[in-house]
Amino acid sequence: MHVLAAVVIALASGCTTLGPMPTTTAVSAIPAGRVGGEVQIGAAPAYHLSAAASRPKGGAVGQAALLLEPDRLLGVPGLIVGGRLFGQSGDAPVEAMIGYRRALDDEFAIAVVGYGTSKRATSKLASYHGFRMGTEVAADGLIVGFTRWLGLHAQGAASITRIVASGKYCVDSEGIGQDCSEDMPETNTFTSGQIRGWYPSVTASLSLDVGRNGSSWFHSFRFALMMSSGRMPRVVGGVQTDDHTYFAYGATATLGLGD
Repeated sequence: MHVLAAVVIALASGCTTLGPMPTTTAVSAIPAGRVGGEVQIGAAPAYHLSAAASRPKGGAVGQAALLLEPDRLLGVPGLIVGGRLFGQSGDAPVEAMIGYRRALDDEFAIAVVGYGTSKRATSKLASYHGFRMGTEVAADGLIVGFTRWLGLHAQGAASITRIVASGKYCVDSEGIGQDCSEDMPETNTFTSGQIRGWYPSVTASLSLDVGRNGSSWFHSFRFALMMSSGRMPRVVGGVQTDDHTYFAYGATATLGLGD
């Protein structure tokens, strides 16, 4: 949990950040197998559209998510629906998610999750309006079963995300995005830019699962460490250029409860 706290605290520092783009849904591929729900908090691997216009790099964004698994209530075992809130104050999109999870046996499970959202935000005279939607496929496997109630899992996920966004921001003499001056606005040089494209990412997770095989209202608790890599957009002087490779890290805690 100290790792999770350190990542979340790090999100509070830094320059202007707009357009949070999580690189994974952070959804476990393992179905509950009964009526229930999952609540998750943490820091998801991500990048920001503002970084695409300045110094392209990965990072992390705070995330809170809720997933419901109706199971027999709808007669579709494995179906999951829900959403998540990610980002920071003033720029925290709510993203819908729908998917399907299936256990292949006692040790392996697979999942597919669709997601999408749109958001408009302003910070320090810079602004953007963006839309994203995508699909993620994931596979989870038990590495070590310490006891019936405790196991170490590895999960791999791959996603493809469509991003369409536009924004207005300040640049330096080389066309690189920078913080706008609110004290001396007359010194700012503004430009506008657009981003359109499909952006892939892969994520590897290592997680500790507690209570996964129980039969009570407590379904499970999972603490996961994640690393992502993929391609992100790049904009110079308002003009979209070649994509850029990034690396990002995150950590989440997920509690499963239900019938």
